Amino acid sequence: MGCGKSRIALEALKEEFSGRVGRFLLGCPKAVVPNWPKQVSLWWPELRVLPLTKGSSAEKDTLVFETMERMAGLIMVVCNYESLSRMKSPEKISWDCLVWDECHRLKSPSGKNSKWAAEIGKKNPDAKRLALSGTLLSQSPMDAFGTWRAVESPNCTTWGKYVTSFRARYFLPMRGVPGAFDGKRMINETEFSAKVQETTFHRRSEDVLDLPPIL
Repeated sequence: MGCGKSRIALEALKEEFSGRVGRFLLGCPKAVVPNWPKQVSLWWPELRVLPLTKGSSAEKDTLVFETMERMAGLIMVVCNYESLSRMKSPEKISWDCLVWDECHRLKSPSGKNSKWAAEIGKKNPDAKRLALSGTLLSQSPMDAFGTWRAVESPNCTTWGKYVTSFRARYFLPMRGVPGAFDGKRMINETEFSAKVQETTFHRRSEDVLDLPPIL
């Protein structure tokens, strides 16, 4: 937290899309939606932002469609995951980039939001992908499958397309529970760590924050 995830994401997108036309979809928790216009104004003010904070799903859809018809250039739609999964516009618009903020919210392979994000990825196979989190694997390394699937779909090159194969590859069976795996008892840890490092950009607070001594 505070290590500059939003800025890094915007700097990367600016380098990739500056001077081009692009439609970006950004999903995040509801409380985070108002933060993105502020971050954009600091690091990429040329990017137009449409934060969806009020109204029903149908009203948000209408606003998104009208904005896309009226505006050209670079546009980012920002909305919370729960609303996005109920809306029609994300599925009908072709996106040039998909950004999942607090992406650990997509960690459950059977979760509605994780499945929805994976489907949007399938519909936009050529879109650039970015995912941000300060607590990427907060509870268990087993969380990796749902998060990476949401980002990489439809290719799922890191862990494969099936959660059962992923768990069997990296985790030992749970004692006394047939077909289940223990998220705390890993195998092939070196391979697992290498794949995480290949697909993430990591910054620690002690590397980037200049804070006074603890009192």
